[in-house]
Amino acid sequence: MALVVAQSFIKLYRFVNAGRRKPISCIVITAVLTSPLTTRNHQLIFGQTNFAEGHGMLLDPVGRSSRWREDRSAPANYDDSGVNCGSLGTFASLGGKCGLCGDDYNMRQPRPHELGGKYGQGVIVKEYNGKYLWVGPLITANHLGHWSVELCNLDKFGSESESCFAEHGELSLDVGGTRYDVGSRTGFLNASAIIPSGTHCNHCVLRWKYVAGNNWGLCRDGSGHLGCGIQETFVSCADIKIQGNVSENTSGNF
Repeated sequence: MALVVAQSFIKLYRFVNAGRRKPISCIVITAVLTSPLTTRNHQLIFGQTNFAEGHGMLLDPVGRSSRWREDRSAPANYDDSGVNCGSLGTFASLGGKCGLCGDDYNMRQPRPHELGGKYGQGVIVKEYNGKYLWVGPLITANHLGHWSVELCNLDKFGSESESCFAEHGELSLDVGGTRYDVGSRTGFLNASAIIPSGTHCNHCVLRWKYVAGNNWGLCRDGSGHLGCGIQETFVSCADIKIQGNVSENTSGNF
C-alpha cells in the first residue's frame, strides 16, 4: 500500500508541476471515497498548496485544454486551469457572454477550445456505456460557488452551439440537484452525472462549468450580496462517446 501511495504522489506531483519552471511543494492528503454507484473504493491522492495561478479544470473525462497531460501529441496549454472566458473583467463587460468552451467571447471562431480551434481537435477521450457519467474536476484555488455539466450531442446537432448544450440543460448529479456546491474545498470534487435517457452518440461534448461565488454583486431583488451578479466562470469541454443509457447497467465507466 505504501508503494501505491508513493507512486500516486509522484504521478500527481509531476502532473501539478508540468510546464512549471519552479516546482511547487505539496501537502499530501488522502481521501477514500465510496461511490453509491459501485462497491469499489476510490483512493484519491492530491496536493494542496497556495497556487499562484489556476483555479479549476476537468480531468475526468479530460478536457481539451488538459489533454496534453495524458497525450503528449496534443497541444499544451500550461494555463489549463485558468480558462475563464477571457477574464472576469472581460466576461462582465460582455454581460456574461463567454465562448462555448471558455474562451473570450470576442475571439474569432472557431475559438481555441472549440472544435476546429487549437485545442479542439475532436479526439474522443472516453467512452461510456451505462446510466452514469463520472465527472472528475480538480479545483486548484477555491472561489466558493458551484460546478455543473451540460451535454451536446454532435451526432444530432452537427456542431457545437448554446442550443445544443441547452437540449438537456444542466445534468442531474448523484449528489442531488444539478449543481455541486464547492464550499471552501479544493482538490478533486467528483460526482456522477445521470446521462439523459435514450442518449447515445459517437461524438458528444461534455461541458463543465465552475461558477465562482466570491465576488460581491447585485442580487435579483436589488440587494447586494456575496455571490450575486456576474461571477468568474471557468469552462472545460471534453469529447466523449456514449454507447447508450442502459438503465440496468449502473456501473458506468469510472
